[in-house]
Amino acid sequence: MPKSWDINPAGAPARRSAPSRPQPVAAPRSVARQVPTRRESVRASAPPSRTPLKKQRQLKRRRVFVIFLLLALAIFVLVEVILWQSFLRVQSVKTEGPNANELSAFVLQDLSGTRYMLVPKNSIFFLPEATLRAHILAKFPNVEAVSISPEGLTTLAVTTTERSAVFWWCGASKDAPELSCYETDSQGLIFSEVPLDVGVASTSMLKFYAPLTTPLAPGISPRGSILKNPTYLTGVLQFVKAMKALNANVTVVDLRADEVDLYTPAGTRITYVAGREQQAVTLAASAFPSLSLNNGSLQYVDLRFEGKVFFKKKEDAAATSTAKPVQPAQ
Repeated sequence: MPKSWDINPAGAPARRSAPSRPQPVAAPRSVARQVPTRRESVRASAPPSRTPLKKQRQLKRRRVFVIFLLLALAIFVLVEVILWQSFLRVQSVKTEGPNANELSAFVLQDLSGTRYMLVPKNSIFFLPEATLRAHILAKFPNVEAVSISPEGLTTLAVTTTERSAVFWWCGASKDAPELSCYETDSQGLIFSEVPLDVGVASTSMLKFYAPLTTPLAPGISPRGSILKNPTYLTGVLQFVKAMKALNANVTVVDLRADEVDLYTPAGTRITYVAGREQQAVTLAASAFPSLSLNNGSLQYVDLRFEGKVFFKKKEDAAATSTAKPVQPAQ
């Protein structure tokens, strides 16, 4: 029996709920579709996290450059360490020739220090041979040639050749002689002082007077100086030989500007113009057989004028000042 408080009493048919009506769904508003451009489509297709190709190449070049720089620096440091090792640096010098003892100490001193503030000057692999040779020639004027060669890794051999003296330079002019004479080569370079005893005893060496390229201050040694007008020297020396062949025993030469005075032991002066040796030799060959040049009877013989030879005897000096011309034989 149904109770009054039962909502759905037993045996009563269940009330069916009315079906719910479907709610209308609002249609979305149509949105105008934008068509992307070609550039935008290409950008959209590329992965957003990928590095551009140009930048990749730049990064790669930078890496290669850094690696190369580090490698070069490592090699440089290694080379520097090796070059500064004592077993690759000159420790002793073997010398042959003039000034051997002085030369050894001078070479070691000259090789001290560094080159370009990086490489030791005495490194056996980077010896400054040209500079060292120039310094040796400047320090020792009596040295004409220098040979430099390494012997092993710590020894340097230096061989020098002594300069040959062709004549003695004894002053700027015959009227203003020096206290000592100096050995001089064929190029006019003064390189060594003649010992006083040798200069007094010797009469065979030709004594030469000529101004220097650079005048010297009082008390300064002329060693290393060069005679003025050195281009005249070859012709003058050849002319002296020619005079000796013609029995004129020339022992003194005085080079004055472009004129040359030659003196025999008896005091006879032979004058000619420098650079005109051939003309003077021709005149001398024609006139000298009739003249006595070595007995002191002649004051001078003048070969400066073409086609004529002038001479003066010593006894004529007080009587007349006119020289006697001699026409050379045709």
